[in-house]
Amino acid sequence: MVRALLKAAIEGFSGSGSDRRTLPRLDQAGATVMLGSVSHPLADWNTEGFRVSHYSGRLRTGEKTRVRILLPHREISYGFDMNCEVRHMDPMRKSLGCVFTDVDPATSQRLKRIFADRIR
Repeated sequence: MVRALLKAAIEGFSGSGSDRRTLPRLDQAGATVMLGSVSHPLADWNTEGFRVSHYSGRLRTGEKTRVRILLPHREISYGFDMNCEVRHMDPMRKSLGCVFTDVDPATSQRLKRIFADRIR
């Protein structure tokens, strides 16, 4: 499993069916994402985007917004302020999926380091 995740992180991940992700998503207990002034639990994430659970806000597919993600890693909480675009909204499951947009190189490198460390 770990070898497959590392390979996917390096070579790209091809999801099945309608899943267009190029990397697997990591579960992240204790992580949060701030959408506006409301904190939501982060269900999973990768260096390209994230999924929020228990979302009942007003964002809709195609909308762009600013987010703050807090990722606990090795007893430190890392904060990332980024732009994202809503790719899907599931009102039945109350989940929201977003992709990051306009990520600066330094932030991208920090995310990649944490992601690579987490899948090992």
